[in-house]
Amino acid sequence: MAPTARVAPRTVASAFDVKSQIGVQAPLGYYDPLGFLDGADEEKFTWWRNAETKHGRIAMAAVAGHIVTAAGVRLPGDIAYGKSFASVPGGLKAFFGPDAVPTGGVAQMFCMFAILEIGYTYRQSEIEQVHLDKSKWSAATIEKKKAVELNQGRAAMMGIWGLVVHEMINGNPYVINELLGMHVAV
Repeated sequence: MAPTARVAPRTVASAFDVKSQIGVQAPLGYYDPLGFLDGADEEKFTWWRNAETKHGRIAMAAVAGHIVTAAGVRLPGDIAYGKSFASVPGGLKAFFGPDAVPTGGVAQMFCMFAILEIGYTYRQSEIEQVHLDKSKWSAATIEKKKAVELNQGRAAMMGIWGLVVHEMINGNPYVINELLGMHVAV
């Protein structure tokens, strides 16, 4: 009886390539320093991309909110009985400190964000499809706008972290303004 050679099983290469997705663009190209997407299939990639998009949207709102409150804009009325919105400081002091938002107010914000998150997640594809149908954009325009949103979200995530870190260092999130001789009351 002649010996038989063992043949390694053939693996089929996945047709999904994370390096060709929206968001992989100049100047960085494909960037995954922690290797979250090593060997990722489309399902895993989609989960991470949805998380990135969602966090980017939240960060964009956070940066805008930080800038608006630093400019002194506040909602009218009270956030809690006897505590006006105008009396709550901006930045991290709104959550930590003597004039912070009361615990009940923080709980209300948390519940509101949870309701929005659950509602949006439940109807996300429908909401996005209706928006895209109404826009009458071409596929190329939609792809470009998705890339722009990803990049703006990425920048906002770095921006809000920068504001938080600078505020933790010296109490002033707007270091550039300070360097230029302008003071922003937060």
